[in-house]
Amino acid sequence: LVALSALLESRPAVIVASPRALMHRVLSEEALLEHRLDLEIGDVLEREALLRELSRWGYLTTAMVESVGCVSARGDVVDVWPTGEAAPIRLLFFDDEIEEIRRLDPTGRRRSEPIESVRILPAREALISDAALSRAAEQTALAVDEMGDGHALRRRVLTELKAGLWFPGAEDYLPALHALVAPLSMVERVVVIEPGEVAGELQRFDELTLSRWQGLSERPVVLQGLRYARAAAVQQALEGA
Repeated sequence: LVALSALLESRPAVIVASPRALMHRVLSEEALLEHRLDLEIGDVLEREALLRELSRWGYLTTAMVESVGCVSARGDVVDVWPTGEAAPIRLLFFDDEIEEIRRLDPTGRRRSEPIESVRILPAREALISDAALSRAAEQTALAVDEMGDGHALRRRVLTELKAGLWFPGAEDYLPALHALVAPLSMVERVVVIEPGEVAGELQRFDELTLSRWQGLSERPVVLQGLRYARAAAVQQALEGA
């Protein structure tokens, strides 16, 4: 998420990626822009709404913020450790206005650094919203029709997603929740190091994902091929970049 967010910035960014990473489909530019929060001193927002949004973005509510992806609230203080940040952030509110923003010392020595603004990215790619749940209902129905089975699993998955429960294997439903794109579609220029090795690794990972899918005792009710790009397509994109 940090790397993808960097690609949307106006300043230049260099992303170093493995061949396998190029096969993982990712959130679109529209979804990434919709799911980032830029906060500044003086912004007015309801703290409870902020906490609900962070929970929907995968942040875990804890008594103390000690790792990335956690959030804590006490009175007028909200502590959050955003994705990609080296230290937690403290938001101090006066009513519904952000009065101070501080970067906390992750060692717990109570030192803090005042800052003017902070960007908060989601803690996971699979983001739950009404639109995402509606898409998941449609996509899992298509998968059930293609598989000829999985009605009970589909009902259970949709029920748990609507309830905000993050169950084992929930990441498998990322392409059902969101329309994904190939990461190379977001990159302006590509430099390939060891093209022969890259081509071989693409092919090996292609075969691995297919064999793992075929070997699953209970397959997720998701259309095959939506999560990963095929090796041939990635190779063609690299050769044309």
